[in-house]
Formats: sequence, C-alpha cells, structure tokens
Amino acid sequence: MYYILFDGVCGFCNKSMIWIAKKDYQDKFYFISYQSMKGKELMEQYDLSTASISLIKQQKVYVKSDAVIEILRQIKKPFCYFTFIKIIPSFIRNFLYDLIARNRLHISKQINYCEIPAKDIKRKFL
Repeated sequence: MYYILFDGVCGFCNKSMIWIAKKDYQDKFYFISYQSMKGKELMEQYDLSTASISLIKQQKVYVKSDAVIEILRQIKKPFCYFTFIKIIPSFIRNFLYDLIARNRLHISKQINYCEIPAKDIKRKFL
C-alpha cells in the first residue's frame, strides 16, 4: 500500500490524483490530502512540506520529482517509461518541479472545481 499526500484544495493537484487513481490498475495507491487529520499526522511524522507531492512507500518517503518518478514507475505502460527522467540530476528535476508547484494555483484557477472521484476510485481517497 502506497500513500500519496497532496494539496486537497488545489484543483491541479486534485485532477492529478484522479488521473493517477484511474491509472492505478493494480490498486497500489491511496490518496490523502494534507488538510485531513491523517495527512497532518503523516506530515508531522515524516517532516513533510505541503509544497510538494509526497509518496510514502513501505516507510520510505519520496518527495517532489522523486515521488512523481516512483508513482509513474508503478503505473502501467506507457507511463512507466517516463521514469527515464531519473537520469536527469535531481537538482534540475526539482527546479522544474518547483516551478510547476509555484504556479499550480495559477494553473488550477483554470480548473473551477475539484472533481469528485467516481465510485470505483472514491475508496482510495482517505
């Protein structure tokens, strides 16, 4: 079981989590917003920031671009092929990640709502 922590009030983040949940055919991921009690508890336990997506996999924590790469690695083809970006140095990957993260609220302004997960994936949102 893998936990993905995300900003539950960000439309861009919400859409991204719905997309991942739909691609998670092996039922590996569970989604927790930073704003929830469980999210706050995990953030404190692992000393996480709300400025990035976080993946907790078997007590190991991945953040920023490493989290994205690990999530893509777990998703079926063709998305798992994008993990080749791991060869790019992390300071470059995380610079690009931070650029997107800083602008996510601007991007999400174009998304006027947070999608309610369909019944088949709703159980994955804790």
